[in-house]
This record gives sequence, structure tokens and C-alpha cells, in this order.
Amino acid sequence: MATIREIAKLAGVSIGTVDRALNNRGRIDPEVEQKILDIAKSLNYKPDKIAKSLAIRKKKFKIAAVLNTYNNVFFEDVIKGIEIAGKEIEEFGMYVIIKRCKDFDADNQLELIDDAVKEGANAMAIVAINDNRVINKISELHNNNVPIVLLNSFINSNDCIAYVGCNYDLAGEIAASILNIISNGNHINLLVFSNNFNKMLGNKKRVDSLQNRLKTDYKNIYVQSVIEMEKDNNLNFNKSKDYLLKYSNTDVVICPGAETSKYVINAIKELGLYNKIKIITYDFSDVVKEGLLDRGIIASITQNPKEQGYRAIKVLFEYLLTKTIPDKRYTYIETQVIFRENLL
Repeated sequence: MATIREIAKLAGVSIGTVDRALNNRGRIDPEVEQKILDIAKSLNYKPDKIAKSLAIRKKKFKIAAVLNTYNNVFFEDVIKGIEIAGKEIEEFGMYVIIKRCKDFDADNQLELIDDAVKEGANAMAIVAINDNRVINKISELHNNNVPIVLLNSFINSNDCIAYVGCNYDLAGEIAASILNIISNGNHINLLVFSNNFNKMLGNKKRVDSLQNRLKTDYKNIYVQSVIEMEKDNNLNFNKSKDYLLKYSNTDVVICPGAETSKYVINAIKELGLYNKIKIITYDFSDVVKEGLLDRGIIASITQNPKEQGYRAIKVLFEYLLTKTIPDKRYTYIETQVIFRENLL
């Protein structure tokens, strides 16, 4: 939705001038007023939204974004999207507070949610840890009429106005299709490294989708093992080495997210298997970019984390402004595949 700030910028006037023109408050040149009205019409800026936004400014609504980790490459991009949306809604008197969580610590996430409530949060975007206590807390908030958007993290709960994030099933199927292209119909041995299933249910959905598609359509691709990564990244490096040595006939490796992939890739390099074993990754980072450019990585399946963060806040903004619930409960952000050629 267009904002008063955007209209003011396009018209070359102040926000106050736009406010007077849109609400017929006078004290404005007729030509300037008409220009503002024409711009507002072209941007489909609705008068009822304007009136509501002016009332909301006095209320100073607060949106809390509660994460599931503290320092993670992927979620830094999610935060960037949240911050961009936060700046856009400031003129409506809405503010975003971001709460970083100890990595996948359900106790800490519960504390952060409670803190957000105490601080007067009117709505929340939550990257929910898959823990019954967190799920129950979300149900409690929902029952108390706090609008919730589940951001990125899929859980078994309908107590939200929307889910905004990756289509994990589709991401798994895309990986299967890339493997099929790589195999050219020949038998290949696959190792799948994944982030934790228990804390992030979406990780399991993605792997299940991959395996189901392989069993149905691409039976020439054999999944030797699925390896869940640990919280400790030093353990992840050693664990990757151990499994690569155990399955010495591996042809292709699928790496997990932006943060964890580097430990699998470093293990592959240390064993002298880089550019010998084909690598597919999820998400995008400096390590993934380097791997794509030097042809060590075939492709990376990305889920646009910045857009996820941005869209989650805008969904809550629209709800607070107009009580509008998205037509579809699941707002899937486009899954994309990046090859080396995309970076040249």
C-alpha cells in the first residue's frame, strides 16, 4: 500500500501538505492539491485508510518481531526486511521492536514474548520454535486477540492471521528436480545434511518432501543418509567429516541453511573432495556465493529472507490499520534457484 510519505515525495511537498489535501483541510494551492489527489488516485490510496491511519498515529501501535536465534546469517537478512517495513510504517504511528533469542532456546523465546506483552505490543511476528510451550503461548495470545504472524518457522498451529515464509514442501521438490538434472538418469549416491528437525519443523518438511519426490519420480537417486546438524558448529564440522568418510562413494551433497552450510563445505574441502562431490545448498551467504562462482556449488535454493521479514510486518500493519486478514493463510515467499550465471 502506498504511504503518505511516498505521495509527498512524488508531489514534492511535505507530509503535512499531503494530509491537508487528502482531508480537505484547506490552506493549500488548488493546483498542488489536485496534483496530490491525482497521485493518491494513481497509487490507489484509499481515503478510509487515510482516516484510519491518522487515528492510529495517536495510538502508537507497537509490533514485536520475536526471533528464534541471536546471530545467524539468514536471520540477519530477515531483520533487514523487518527494519525496512518498520521505517515505512512509522508515519502511521506504528513501531517495530526486534527481540533476538538465544539460539533455539524455547525458554528464552517465551520470556521474550512475555516481555513484548509487558511492553505493550499490539501484534507479533514470531519465528516460532517448535516447542509445545511456545505453541500454547501463541494460542494464548491469539485467544487474547493479539494478531500473530508466524514468520518463516512452520508449526502445527492455526492460531495466527497468517504464515509468511518459505514453502518448505516446494523447496524439497525443487531440490529433487535439480538432482534429477544432475543425474541425467544415472544412479547417484546422495548425502543430505539438514538443520535440526525438532526445533524447526520446516526443516523436516523440506527433507520429507525431497525424499517423497525421489521415491516417486527419481528412483535412480539413492539417499544414503540424512544427517541432522547440531547447535555447536564445531561438532557440525566434525560430524560432516565423519559422514563423508563413512559414505565415501557419495556423488552429491545437499547442505542446510546459510549459517550451517559452511561447516559441511569446509569438511568437504579438508577431505580434498571439493569440486569432486557436487554440492547443492539452501539459502545464500558469502560462502555460498564463493562456491557458486568457483563452481564448487552447482546451485542454491533460496527463500528471500529479507522479503519474508518485510512481508510479515506489512501483513500485521494492514491488519492493525484495516483489520484485513490475507486472503490466503499461507503467504509463501517465492522460492528461487541461484546458479553461477546469476552472479556474473
